[in-house]
Amino acid sequence: MKKKICFLLSTLLCFLSFVNFPVFGQGYSRTITGTFTNMDIFLNNIPLYLSEEPFFYEGEVYLPLNNLARQMYFSTDYDETTQKIAINTNGTLNHQTSQNFSVEALQRDYSIFALSQKIESLGGEVSKTSSNKIDAAADIVGYLENRYGYIQGVPVTFDFRNPRDNDYLLYISFAPKDRTAFEGIARRSVEYWLEDIFYAIREFYDFKAEVEGFVRSGAPSYNTYVTFETKNDTLAFNFRADNESSTGPIQVDRRSLEYHLEKNLSSYHNINFDYTVRTNQYDINLIVYFNDRDFYQWGSSRRKNYLERLKREINSFEEGLYVYGTVIDDAADEEILYFVFDDEGTINFHDNLSDKPSTVQSRREEEKSTPQGTILHRSMNVWFLYPQLEVDGRSFSLLKEIFLMGDEVYIALSDLADALYWAFDYHSEKNQLHILDNNYYSQQNTFLEATLLFEKRAEEERLYENLASIKEQAEKQKLLPSHYQNIETSGRMQSYLKDYFEDFEGIETSIGFSDIGEHSYRLRITYPASDYVTFKNIRRNTIEGWIEDMFHAIKELYDPYAEISGSIRSTPYDENNFTYITFDVEDRELLFDFEDHENQATSYRNLDPQRLERALDKNLWRFTGVSFRYEVLRNRSNIDINAYFSNTRFYDWDIFEKMDYLKELLEEAEDVYDNLTVSGRVIDDFRNKTALDFSFKDGKIRSYDLLRDVEDYLDKNYGRFTYNNNTFTFTYKIHEKNDNTFDIKLEGDFFQEENQWRNIAGNDTGLQAFEAFLVDALAFISNFWEADVQGEVVDKAYSPVMIKTVP
Repeated sequence: MKKKICFLLSTLLCFLSFVNFPVFGQGYSRTITGTFTNMDIFLNNIPLYLSEEPFFYEGEVYLPLNNLARQMYFSTDYDETTQKIAINTNGTLNHQTSQNFSVEALQRDYSIFALSQKIESLGGEVSKTSSNKIDAAADIVGYLENRYGYIQGVPVTFDFRNPRDNDYLLYISFAPKDRTAFEGIARRSVEYWLEDIFYAIREFYDFKAEVEGFVRSGAPSYNTYVTFETKNDTLAFNFRADNESSTGPIQVDRRSLEYHLEKNLSSYHNINFDYTVRTNQYDINLIVYFNDRDFYQWGSSRRKNYLERLKREINSFEEGLYVYGTVIDDAADEEILYFVFDDEGTINFHDNLSDKPSTVQSRREEEKSTPQGTILHRSMNVWFLYPQLEVDGRSFSLLKEIFLMGDEVYIALSDLADALYWAFDYHSEKNQLHILDNNYYSQQNTFLEATLLFEKRAEEERLYENLASIKEQAEKQKLLPSHYQNIETSGRMQSYLKDYFEDFEGIETSIGFSDIGEHSYRLRITYPASDYVTFKNIRRNTIEGWIEDMFHAIKELYDPYAEISGSIRSTPYDENNFTYITFDVEDRELLFDFEDHENQATSYRNLDPQRLERALDKNLWRFTGVSFRYEVLRNRSNIDINAYFSNTRFYDWDIFEKMDYLKELLEEAEDVYDNLTVSGRVIDDFRNKTALDFSFKDGKIRSYDLLRDVEDYLDKNYGRFTYNNNTFTFTYKIHEKNDNTFDIKLEGDFFQEENQWRNIAGNDTGLQAFEAFLVDALAFISNFWEADVQGEVVDKAYSPVMIKTVP
């Protein structure tokens, strides 16, 4: 096949001509205002007394490094001439076993911190009691004022009237002085708020209620901002034109934004991210997925820097977007961080698992809020430094400035924690800073290390069990209706599903949700028969993922014990072009029947799975020392092949043996049936786990698991480039752009090695050598996957500035 190799070379030569970096060996004097709170500092739960007091500056805790070192196991040295700060731990961090111990212990510490915060938050929620049925109109007004009397800090009053039967008038007013604040609220937030009020009226007062009314400012202006009425069991809204300053509707192509983010910010500091965009009328929801526990080693500074970068990328796509975001640990299926980018570019974020975007607050703002007691704001004349930091002889990149006051060097705690594998947590209400430093136990005392890790694992497991118990109690109580926290009514749940899931792969579907009792619910999904051709070509796993996402939302927001069943149909009925997919829950797992997903001509209805199984068992029962047995399952759009093994020799296969096996498997399968579309798994029969996922389509082999193995191979064999005694290291990230093209990103830390890189980027011979190095790497990928490749070289923290294409 014809292959095309194209890569984009990001050179810093252009970038350096536009950006003025501070020069090492220089600094400047400036007056700053530090906040001193007389905080208590604990190191591994032992009080730490410093003669030089730490302070807050721009939300960061700054520690006196020299003073700290005198009480620790490390020493420091500051060379004023070279502007170099050296930290010497006497080799503690260079010992591989100790380093691995410190990293794992650090991950456990962050997990313990997060679980403790979650338990503390949920403990308060469990004490709340659910509301009872309300019988009197005056009582429902009191309920509404108590539960919904504020919208993003703006107080409102309710006038609730019942002119006849199940028809109600609801007039909501706010003070004229709050007009500017109300106009600054996104319309989508107002809609959610009003919908919660509507469904609360139905849930607690009259389940047949038809509500209409308005939201307006009070005397003397009486400006009406929103009118609403009930249509088809949901609220319809009309935002009045006189509310000119409120946010207007947006038009965002979610797929284009997802592609933009995947292209320009697929990774940051060696963490890979995937993005899902959900568009609303006036704002967007952005879900960011990661699958790397190294994320938990990021301090709050690095997290904010990533969000700053993410905001810039979104603004480069379209300015002025109001964004609600969530960062999710994909492996643990856990929401880790919430953030909001408002339409003025302000970033708010919080990594407390119990907080939701409606009340998010910057972690830095949290750190600025100090407890009751002595708080002193002091102006200080400091010398700002841009030094090189070395830890045990190795360079470490700083994200924050360093201050010099007299003979003391002040460093941001987040930077120091990243450098020394510390975990830390500041309790603002207690004015206490807790630092966990596992290096104390890391002096090659493997017995003590093992004991400490065992204790941390046990504590983590205890907290998980405690959290599960508290969650169970919380789930049994009815929490307040809120579109970010919990949904109480099936009508509100249906509205949520319509908002977030009805637009499926460009097809406008219709979703119905109903409660059939005993935690059982029915989903009825239809789509226009005119979209049949588009729908029938959607992959089965895409449809399954769509339904599973809805199932997860129902359990997360409405009923944690929910079980669903339902169907997907095309309408009106056409016997020749008809979709009828059913699904049900058995043993907590969604099961699907795709019998009528597409027409007979393109189905696998007539395929004999036993025939294919017999052929594979006969012709490919053994490969490179490993024996296999096969299971073939038939469905409408593709077939599933499961290859089982029990010999651990499979785990010794390199990437070439795995690819050779998949090629042989494809050839044997297509000898029996041509042009198969296959979803497959190689399964460890003894451990009952999947060792390798793969797929065949149009004669091409694809495998996410093998893709990751290839990245590791490239890091090992093509991850170092040397020129004129300067060595640069790279990590590879590979993404499937489409069925025949891969996107390759090579991440290197050019800025950290700026001067060395200048010698290459500004030298034709050096640049040609680097290009040859890249061509070799990309050619390997292209030949291995039999696909076109596009390569891009980037710094770990920056997008490409200058693009150079080489055929």
